[in-house]
Amino acid sequence: MHLPSFIHQERVHLQHVCKDNVSLETKQKRLAILNERWNAYAHEKNEAYLEKVVKVLVDGASKKNKDVYSGYTETNKLVNFTANNVKPR
Repeated sequence: MHLPSFIHQERVHLQHVCKDNVSLETKQKRLAILNERWNAYAHEKNEAYLEKVVKVLVDGASKKNKDVYSGYTETNKLVNFTANNVKPR
């Protein structure tokens, strides 16, 4: 799981629309807390899949490593896995 998060930066042409009185240090701390919590949540959810067998629709092999494949479960979860001696159809 990936959480697309970032620190908001004011745009000169938008300063009159929205004022931001939060310091960069505070923004960085908040982002770090958010990322830490999200990573803990993702880790917990991914651990539920350990040692389980699920159906996966395979997209194909990795461009960097021919033994790593990716695909999606029936619940649309992206899965990366390794396999040996796979013969494409």
